[in-house]
Amino acid sequence: MTSQMALSAQTADGRSLDDAATVRPLTYSQEAAIRATVRLFEVDDMDRGVSAADRMYCDACERPRPAPGAIHYERYTLCNGCAVEYEVARARGTLDSVGQYVRDKRFGDGERHVVAS
Repeated sequence: MTSQMALSAQTADGRSLDDAATVRPLTYSQEAAIRATVRLFEVDDMDRGVSAADRMYCDACERPRPAPGAIHYERYTLCNGCAVEYEVARARGTLDSVGQYVRDKRFGDGERHVVAS
């Protein structure tokens, strides 16, 4: 009797994709609600005196971006646009961590997280 090893893809933390969360499709209104909620960070920062001219470096898109609305996740700082993409992908269940999102953006797989405006 021969044994066959099944190769399966794994998530960033080593779990089999079979064990990963199920992908959940989101409606347009659900995506819009996430987008609006994350954009509130931009308004809040500006209300607290962060200037629209201030810049920050986004760890995901690797570009200088406007500081208002930047969000800190673990050891990463994401611009508001990347934070929207990350939160939508997280709600869909397609990501395990912000680190995975940052790696996807840096290594060319970020287009799968693009959110229509």
